[in-house]
Amino acid sequence: MLALAYPLLGPGSPEELLATGRPTLVVQGGSAPFGRPGQFPPLPPEIEMAEIPSANHTFGTGIGIPHSISLTRITAAVTEWIDRQLSAHTHGQRR
Repeated sequence: MLALAYPLLGPGSPEELLATGRPTLVVQGGSAPFGRPGQFPPLPPEIEMAEIPSANHTFGTGIGIPHSISLTRITAAVTEWIDRQLSAHTHGQRR
């Protein structure tokens, strides 16, 4: 499961996120007003957090960093996570 800019402080809740029981990547802006990475409760091993530094809830920065930089960071985080999930799945099938 992929959660982009999960609204921890607002319509979402940590209970909803933690209750999935599924491998999940949460991509969160480092200055998101609806929940920064440091505000999340401890996450179980199947849930990973990727922080996009200085980004807000829409992954904009407003500090002179082009939006494309945030998008590149998001793409890299998601791609790496998917690669790990596929690798774990493939290795699990070979056992």
